[in-house]
Order: sequence, then C-alpha cells, then structure tokens
Amino acid sequence: RPFARCAGVAAAMPEGRRGARRGASGALLKTAEATMHVIESAFRVAKRTCQRACTNTFENRVLSVRLTNGTNKTLQLRGKPLMRAGAVALSFDTLDPGEAGTIRFSSQEGSILDNAASGCHHAGAVELELGEEHLFIGATCPLGQSWKKNSRFVFELGSESHGLGNFYWRMPQEFMGMNGTLGSSKGKDFVARAFASSVNEVDMVVLEGDGGEFEDLDSLQQIQFAETCQEHRPDCVVHALFVADCAAVAAGLVEASPVDKAFVLDRLIFGFVTSGALGLAAEALRMNSELWQRKRERTLGSSAKGCLSYAEYREKLDAASEELEEHVEASTLLLRAAIFRSSSILQGVINFFKAEGCWGSVIQQAQIVTRVRPRTSSAVVQATSDDLMQEHLGGKPSGDQESDDREETSSVTEQGEKPGVFARLLACSACGSGGGGTKPRVTQPSTLADDPEILLKVLVRGCIHNSADYVLRRTALYEHAAKSLDRLPDTSQALRLCAALPVAQRRFVVGEARGLPSVCFKSYSMDMFASLDKGTMCSAGEVLQSLGYDAVECKSLSTNSKSGEFFFISDDKRFLVKTISCGESALLQKILASYQDHILRWPHSLIVRFAGLCQVDVPSAGLSQHFIVMRSVFDQRYEIHEIYDLKGSLHHRRKKEGESIGKDEDWIAANEKLQLPATCRRELCAMHELDAGLLLRFGVMDYSLLVGVHRVEAPASKPVLEDSSGFWRPCGGIVSQDRRSIYFLGLIDFLIDFSLMKQGEHFLRVVQGHGETASCVSPDAYATRQVRFVRERVVASPADDMGSAGRLRLEISAAENLIAGDWIGTSDPYVEVTLGLFSRRTHTVMKDRNPRWNCTLFLPVNEAHADAEVDCSVWDWDANPALQGGDDFLGSLKVPVAQILSSPVQLRGHKLSGVSHGTLSLRISFEVAP
Repeated sequence: RPFARCAGVAAAMPEGRRGARRGASGALLKTAEATMHVIESAFRVAKRTCQRACTNTFENRVLSVRLTNGTNKTLQLRGKPLMRAGAVALSFDTLDPGEAGTIRFSSQEGSILDNAASGCHHAGAVELELGEEHLFIGATCPLGQSWKKNSRFVFELGSESHGLGNFYWRMPQEFMGMNGTLGSSKGKDFVARAFASSVNEVDMVVLEGDGGEFEDLDSLQQIQFAETCQEHRPDCVVHALFVADCAAVAAGLVEASPVDKAFVLDRLIFGFVTSGALGLAAEALRMNSELWQRKRERTLGSSAKGCLSYAEYREKLDAASEELEEHVEASTLLLRAAIFRSSSILQGVINFFKAEGCWGSVIQQAQIVTRVRPRTSSAVVQATSDDLMQEHLGGKPSGDQESDDREETSSVTEQGEKPGVFARLLACSACGSGGGGTKPRVTQPSTLADDPEILLKVLVRGCIHNSADYVLRRTALYEHAAKSLDRLPDTSQALRLCAALPVAQRRFVVGEARGLPSVCFKSYSMDMFASLDKGTMCSAGEVLQSLGYDAVECKSLSTNSKSGEFFFISDDKRFLVKTISCGESALLQKILASYQDHILRWPHSLIVRFAGLCQVDVPSAGLSQHFIVMRSVFDQRYEIHEIYDLKGSLHHRRKKEGESIGKDEDWIAANEKLQLPATCRRELCAMHELDAGLLLRFGVMDYSLLVGVHRVEAPASKPVLEDSSGFWRPCGGIVSQDRRSIYFLGLIDFLIDFSLMKQGEHFLRVVQGHGETASCVSPDAYATRQVRFVRERVVASPADDMGSAGRLRLEISAAENLIAGDWIGTSDPYVEVTLGLFSRRTHTVMKDRNPRWNCTLFLPVNEAHADAEVDCSVWDWDANPALQGGDDFLGSLKVPVAQILSSPVQLRGHKLSGVSHGTLSLRISFEVAP
C-alpha cells in the first residue's frame, strides 16, 4: 500500500513533472515489485519453517518392530507394556511358530504434558515369554532427537525375569544403532536377532540356536550359494532368490513412497508366496496371509485380483492414507513369516556344506582388479564429439588444457588445491599401501594412493563390474527357476515378475587387500535398468563390455566444477559415469518405480537411460560416494556436428566465446528447427510433455533437453536408413524428414529439486527482474515453459498444430456478470484454457465485466489426455503486478476430455466455480489428427 500511494502521487503530478521523473517512477515500480516478491517469499519460507518446527515437536513418532517367531514354542505377551511416554500397540497376544507380528511404539496417543515431562515422544518396554525364557524390548524417542527423527532401541533375551520396570530403568545409555545396524542377544536355548532397516523400522526374529546365516551374506555370496544349490539342491534355488530379493528390497525401501512400498511388496508376495513358487503349505502362513488379504482388499478394493500394474496402484491408492500404511505393514509381516520358512530350509543346506567342508569355497567375497587395459589411440568417433561431450559436462575440450590450467577455478583433478571425497580417501589408502611411486596408467596396487582419480576409477569399476556380473548371474538363475516351473504356467509367469524389481539395494563387501581399504559396494536396481527397452540400451552384458574388468580404461573428462564431481566416459563412448551427491541419489531412488513404469509404457521416452545407481562406502575412513551410470544420448557410430542444451529459458542462455555447445538463445538465433514429418513431430511433442509431467510429479527442475545433430553427407549412409518403416531409429535417434540428418534427444540433469537454495536463487532473479525468463523457476512453471518452448520453438510446427490424437477447437464467446477484479469495480478479463501442460489464452477485454471475445483457440490432444480435463479459467489482467498483486482469479470450469471426444460440448451461460457469480459461454469440439 505505501508503494501504491507513492505511485498514485506520481500519477497525479502535472505532465511536465511526470516526464521529468519518469525514470525515477519506473525504478520505483521495479523496486516495489521486487521487494514485494522478496517479502512474500520470505514470509512463505518463515511459515514453512514454523510449521516444520511444530511438526517435529508434536507430530506422531512411530517405531515399528516386526517380530517373527522362528522357534517351535509359542511367544506370548506377559503383563501390560510399560510406557513412560506415548503408547504401545501389539498386533498379537501370542505368536505361534512361524508367525510374525508388530510392536508399535508411538507418541500419538500419549499426553503431550506427560511426554514433555518425560522428555520423550515415546518411551517404554514390553516383556514376552518364550518357554522358560523372557524377551525384553525397549525403545525411546527423546525430544532432543526430534530434528533427526532418531528412535533408540534395545532388546535382551534371558532365562530370568527381573521385572519390566527393572529392565526399563537399567536400559543402557547407548542404544542399538538405528539405521542399517545389526544386533543379537543370546539366551539359554534361543537367540534374538534384529536388523534396523531404517530409523523407525526394526526387523526382529527369535531362533533356536544359530540361524539366518544366509541373510547375513552379501549379495555376491548369496548368488554364489544359489548357483551351488542349482547344482546340488535345485529345489532350494527359489528359496535363495526369495530371501535375497526380500533383503535387497528391505534395504531399498528406505527412500520409497508408501505406494511404491505396497507395489513392490505385493509383487514379491504374488511372485513367490501366493503363486506357490516356494512350495510352502498354506496353513503355515494362514494368519499373516489372511491379514494381508483383508488389508489389501480394504485399500485396493475387493475387485483387485492378482498382481496389478504400477499405474493401477497409483490410481487406486492414497499415499497418505492410514489404510495404505496398514497394507504395507501386513505385506511385510507375511513376507517375514515366509522368509523364516525359507531361511530354515537354506540353513539346513548351509549346515550340510559346512559338514562337507566346502562352505568356504561357496561364499567367496567380491574382488577388485586393479590392472586395466590401457586406452589405445584409435577412437570410435571423431575427437570433436569427445570435446563437445566434455564441454557439455562443464569442462574444457581436450585441446584447451593449457588454458584450463590458467583458470582460477580449480579442476577436480587438482586435488592439491581442492581436496574432495576421494582425495581424503587417499590418506586412508596411503596408510595401508606402504609407499608411493610413479603414476603409470596401468595401475599397480602401491600407486593407488598417489592419485585419487585412479583410486576412484578402480573402485567405480569394481562396483560396476560386480553389480553387472551379479545381474547376469541372477537373471540366469531366474530363467532356470521359471523354466523348472513351466508345468505351472501361472506360477512361472508370476515368478518372472520379480526378475526386475524397481526398488532393491544389493551389497558387495570387499575385504582389505593390496593396499586398498575394506570397501562396501552398493548397487540400486541395476537389474531393473538392464531390463528396460527390452535390454537393448543398458543390458548388463553391454555394461560389462564397456566398463567391466576386461574393458579398456575409461577416459576422464576434466571439469572446472567447484562441486568436485568426477566424470568418466567409457572408451567405446556408450556409457558415462558421473559422481552425484547423497541428496541426488536419494531423489533418484524415490523416482525409480515411476521411472520403470514410465519407460515400459512409453518406449520412446526422451528421459536419459540409466544403467546403474551405485555407492562406494569406505567404513574405515567414514567416506561414501554415490555415482550414476548413464547411457549416452548419442550414437557412438556418428559424429555429432552440433549440440544444443535447451531449458526453455531466455535469460543468459547464450554460449560464451570459445564454447561449442549452443543454448536456447543460440537455437533461436540460428533459426534451428527439427524437420520432422507431422506424425513424428506430434509424437515427439506428446512424449516430451509426458516426460515433463513425470519430472513435475517429483518436484524437479532445471533439467535440459540435450539435442545433438548429425549431418548426413550425400549419399545417405546405410545405418541412417536401417529402419525404413519409420523415423524413430531402433538404436536411438530420429531421422529427419529429408533423411539428411539424425537428431539425438534426451532429457538430462533432472536430479535437482526446488530446494531452499534454488528458491533463494529464484528470489534473486525476481529482484533482478528476470523471475519468469530465468532458468531457476518453480517446477510447474519450468515444466509448462519447456513444453511450450519445445512445441513452438524446437520443432517446425504450425501454431494450430495437432497432438498425437488430434486437437480441441475451443470457440470462446462471452462471459457475463463476472466479479470485480479491480478496486474500482471493473475487470480486465481474459480466458486461459489448459490441457495437460499446454495452455493458450484469449485477448484481454479492458474494463468490462460482461466481455465478448468471440475467438477460437486450439489445444493439441495426445493419447495420454484421454482421462484428463480441459481447464477453462477466467482471469483479471493486472498491468502492474507489483502494485495489484498479480492477475486475479474470476472463476473456472472444467470439462472432461472423454465427454468432448464422444460429442461436441456446448456451454451457454455455464456458472463458473470458485467464485460467487459469473458465467461463461463456449463450445468445444474435437478434430481427429489425419
């Protein structure tokens, strides 16, 4: 309001004075707009911070302990649980042998005053009887741990009971760790084992004597055991695969959403348990099976029979519902009960191998090969393609290394000036290597400590090789197991559904040897990546061929990135390895299930194909590094003559002097267009909109559409015409309409969420007056802007072009009795129509609450829009958003696309929703694409 008064005073000045102060008024308006944006944004940030603080203080904290009775005696509750804060709930009073139940500590039902007095969200203990022995389980969640959300857990198994109160008060100050840690407690006849899969989930089992050894093995040892069973005990292969996959899924579900958890757990149940692949008696799992069926019917409906697709789970399930949490819990309990049965069978085989003295040869650890094949001078493509790729990743072309050394920003290879994660690992490795030496490219163990880049290459290659080799061996075992069940087609088909799980973490442990510290490799869902595109893009065999132990050494792409990232590209140019942050890795893990479903449903998706998501941990140094393996967007057989990095932003999006990678402004200045036939053009735009919608769902932004162009010399080379039936090439790329070019497109760099730092960057751009055109905007604005840019600027298409299915013709006539958008009682209305991520708008009618537009708009319709709605919204245009707060909403109406497809929709004087009064008249019809 003060700014508005200042502007009003300026407007009331005589013409001469206004002209003399025009510059000052313009600066005042810009300052007002920027200041209001910053104040509003700062208020929203402060509001979210307060909400987060209240949530972390008063929200319900839960610790779920899933307990499996692996003994031949009944496990039963003794007395009432002891609670000093919060509440405890048990899903059972007794657990018969082989059954599983849940003990749930929570703060929801406790008194806030009692919780505050005790200093905990929840704190208490439970006593269970098992024959003559007693199992005590205790947990606390101190208020001081609120921001970390760290519950603390302890358990004890003994033959004497000193009372629940005594156990609670003498619980140790240092509890069992709560994320990926193991614990055990031995009694006279039984042993209790616990694994904390996350900060609020614990899996616990009580066994008779030693057991569960198969679950303690790493992934490579488990697959070696399964292969040995295939030779000596074929009936145990399915059990080994089941227990191994359940362990991998449990470790991978930490970052998954509730819908993803329900989908993956149900797939395991259908693939192994209900299909009969395990051969377990139905009575053995009766209690947990009936509970799972009830919870599943409650969430998915009684009509949901069999294993549904991921899209059906997303459509039917509410991610925030309590029923979904109960469904996930019931699924986990059923799997835990089945795991116990399978582990008992596998333990008998393990005991047999130990008796025969061959157990040590069955479970050999993974190895790291430090010697690599040196790179040769021959190249698959011209050097210019390498330089373009290197420049795109943020570095300098190989010919500019001398100038690169003069840059002030240090390169990731200049570890003396800027130590990174693996430069610090250098010290850890040097302590065990016992010396230095020169730096030959064919590395010796004693020289690994001299160069963090070489060390990183060795560890990355070891992780990739072991992961890809595991995928090949696991796939072969699945095929063998499925073929052995061919006499039961339904069982065999259900088992094959588990061959490519979207959420799974495999673990490979490498002992200390040859100057290298003890290392733990983790691989996420590489079998899923390998299965996409029918195995033609990122198969495990191709990954081994390009990046395995027998492959030629990777090429390092130097970069001036201050983040200390490493980039490697395989010698055959097919795969790129890039280190990422822990946050980026967690974000990709959340996307994996949707990513798999998206690629399976839309094979022509432009989203880059991942071949692996991995992690290298060095426990002795406390270091961890995440990295991804990606398939190159380009075909290594062709030279890429031009590359453009397109975001849809026109603010400072021009290549600098000496750079070869063009950007948005360069694309427009060069008047570039993808010359494609109409059908292919529409499919491309539709596919890009679907991809952008997927990324929008996960709140990411700042991604790029990478466009590479290969110009075909006359006469056209044979590989270009290898697919004469269409323009989408089976090995990647799109052939131009005149078949004189090949376009390679890919959506890359989408692991960036709209974090507080990015919001701060956006605020800065707003202050500078570039809030809408800058690269850093909100995810929804980013997606819609890029979709429009691709359709209108990237491909050569007419303004009223159709979608892959056709287009909507919207004849917008008039509106009546609209609400007043301005304080003087008038409005400047316009209509914006939106379908999917694309929108168009009418012209603005000034100072009229009963406007008449009498205009026609066209919206492209794609096959994916069949279940969508057309949103017709009326807005009041504000000339000075800084003074008037932006365009005002005057009402909207929505029309289902399915209704329009059946027949044209005529709306006359239809009341607008969201406002007290106002009507809109329009006609919408559908035109089929030729």
